Amino acid sequence: MTETPEADAFPAQALTPRAARTLTKAAAIARSFGTEHVGTEHILLATLDEGQSVALAAIQKYVERDTLREEVIRLIKPPSVEGFETHPTPWGSAVVFGADRQPRTKSDGLVVQYFVDSSGQPVRDASGHLVHCVDVRNPRFGLHPVELVAGDTDRFGNRLHPE
Repeated sequence: MTETPEADAFPAQALTPRAARTLTKAAAIARSFGTEHVGTEHILLATLDEGQSVALAAIQKYVERDTLREEVIRLIKPPSVEGFETHPTPWGSAVVFGADRQPRTKSDGLVVQYFVDSSGQPVRDASGHLVHCVDVRNPRFGLHPVELVAGDTDRFGNRLHPE
């Protein structure tokens, strides 16, 4: 994964007033879910809240606004999983980085992730293992330990593997 150089950063002055309001609202929505990171899900929720727009008109052609909002919120904040009901919520996911400081992937090409709580702390099971769902859209599949290897870190370089 490569990072975009700052020279290629999107200039804020290129945003319309509506787009700027939507992104500001998306940041507030992200914070309400316990993260400072604005994702497309937060932008979608902000777009749904913005009022009439071309984007909203296109969305409403296929799905009701409230139905979509409820589904996005359900996906952002999955229901509690047995044994973790009292863990701080909402949960988010964080990426495991390998010793080479690149996101570590599984054999199927998916990035290895683990759950974090609303304070950004890793969620661990009773055995102390980091956990994640096979499919976060279907928490009924349950939480599974994340397989870590020596050298695995979080995005700040903090060691995740007990080595």
